[in-house]
Amino acid sequence: MGKEFEKILRLHEKEDEKYIFCEEDIITRMMNEFENAQEILELLSSNSAHAVDFFTMSEFPSRWPVIPIRKSDKFYIKKHTSTQKPYFHSHNFYELIYVHRGKCVQHIDSQDSECILKEKQACIVYPELVHSLMPSVKDDIILKMVIPKEIFESFSDIIPSQCTEKMRIFDSVTEQAEYFTAKIMEESLYKREFWYSACKSYLGLLLTELCRKKEIADAETLELLEKYFSLNLKTASLSDFAASLGYSSGYAGRMIKEKTGNSFSELLSRYRIESAKKMLETTSLSVENISLEVGYLNPSGFYKQFCSLYGMTPKEYRQMFR
Repeated sequence: MGKEFEKILRLHEKEDEKYIFCEEDIITRMMNEFENAQEILELLSSNSAHAVDFFTMSEFPSRWPVIPIRKSDKFYIKKHTSTQKPYFHSHNFYELIYVHRGKCVQHIDSQDSECILKEKQACIVYPELVHSLMPSVKDDIILKMVIPKEIFESFSDIIPSQCTEKMRIFDSVTEQAEYFTAKIMEESLYKREFWYSACKSYLGLLLTELCRKKEIADAETLELLEKYFSLNLKTASLSDFAASLGYSSGYAGRMIKEKTGNSFSELLSRYRIESAKKMLETTSLSVENISLEVGYLNPSGFYKQFCSLYGMTPKEYRQMFR
């Protein structure tokens, strides 16, 4: 899915860049995407304003009698682009926002209320919440999934379709959740037979993974391990980590399992894969060299583990998110 997927992301950028400068294109898009487009256009006309003016408003939306309500009866996924102008709006659908890389800044109800999603965080925006997304910056990869009410409500046994807060944030997106997101993108890109049904199935699995309760790990232990891994990635071992703390290997192993819920080797493997992913995204090193850099003596072991986690090869991953 490599170069073709990159082409799709670039196309999203070009499409948004094109329409924000053309009054006619903006009106067409408003009519297609806004439930109350006619009201907005009448408001603009009565104030001798243009459609482009609506998307450059910088003040709290209560100053506008009409707030756009975006509409959709189809599920789709799209990159949040750098050229999209921020504007306050709500939806008649649910929106899942996932930050693969960088950060996503939203204003909720007003310019004074800010929500920042960091890398590997996600949120679900419920219908009727008024918010505004700031444009992405270079190297950001922010994905937005539009989920019609009928589809979202079919997963009510996983996540409630009504929420008083109108937004639910997920602090740590797991490898499994990333995998399901990648499969949704793949199905949306190729549109093979039954692709829409496949997307809905993967969406159910994604919501399940996001909503599963994660065991709260001891922050101090994780910090110690992360510092040790960052300095000894190629040669890290339980015995060496234990020695650095003055513990026996047995005691250190039991302590790690008790405080984090994972073994030393599981945490080391996860750290190595995360480091490799960042290198795949940001460097031109070969996959073989990256596997050696993060501590795999045999590249085939790296390939096998990466594929088992993400359902694609490291090369395919690099091409998809480059």
